[in-house]
Amino acid sequence: MNLHQLLAALTYGTDVRFDANETAFLERQLTHVRSKVHEVEYADLMARAFVPLATDIPASADTYVFPVLDRVGEARVISAKGKDIPRVDVSLTEKTGKVYTVADAYGYDLYELQNAARVGVPLTQWKPSVAREACERKVDEMLAFGSPADQQGLDITGMINNAAVEAAGIANLTHWVQGTTTAQTIVDELHAFVNAIPVATLQKFIPNTLILPPSRFVIAATTTFVETDKTALRSFLDNNPYITSVAQWHRLEDAGAGGLDRAITYKRDPMVLEGVVPQEFQQLPPQAQGLEMVTNCTMRAGGVKVYQPAAMAYGDFADS
Repeated sequence: MNLHQLLAALTYGTDVRFDANETAFLERQLTHVRSKVHEVEYADLMARAFVPLATDIPASADTYVFPVLDRVGEARVISAKGKDIPRVDVSLTEKTGKVYTVADAYGYDLYELQNAARVGVPLTQWKPSVAREACERKVDEMLAFGSPADQQGLDITGMINNAAVEAAGIANLTHWVQGTTTAQTIVDELHAFVNAIPVATLQKFIPNTLILPPSRFVIAATTTFVETDKTALRSFLDNNPYITSVAQWHRLEDAGAGGLDRAITYKRDPMVLEGVVPQEFQQLPPQAQGLEMVTNCTMRAGGVKVYQPAAMAYGDFADS
């Protein structure tokens, strides 16, 4: 169909039929392409906000050690002429940790770059950004859970499922239900959960942070006392002598024993726990592979080391 035939069809309604290619061409010409690009959104990376990071491990180290000092013996009451004076001493042991490389890559060929420049698509910004986020997401997972789900053989421990903290016992929290569980129940459970640490450690460790799964956080933040309209979460913060920060973390959903939701309370201090990220994201020089230029990217991470398990506590919510 030529231009005159097309104009005649549009003007006089002539029964003229287009072939498939002509139809697709017209539809494309009538489609407005918006300049704004809508990205697929993923969950925020939050582990770094909850874990102090170690700053003294070289980026090139595959393993590291840290000394653990303990005390042996105790003093006794003796007589003035007593000779059985007890000895005290120190015990120094070393514990090890491992650092692993997290890597990905991106690339583009000459024609891809030319086409991107022609249509105004900033590939040179998008692809490095995607590569960085992919590495950061894997590191966030390692800080949370230790060994990634698809690489369980790695010797990495995380913040949410540390075996030493679990061995100390996991608090049992009830199944909070929106509109059914009372504000007083929520407050009482949170106080008991948090206060267990100073009681168990004879006040050696005082927790200052509480993290809840979002499904439980929103219940605590919206359930109110009838007589005051104050929420359970606000009442807890106003009356607990220890906790200064309450946060929510999506990774705590289904993270407990048997897939239960898990809460964490702890003293946020580098003497208690540290995240191991010796090397931040870096891009290596591009390498030519045929007609494509490929850029390899790396980070270095080793999960979370908990030095004082007694300063942390896990609480799992019942599922019914």
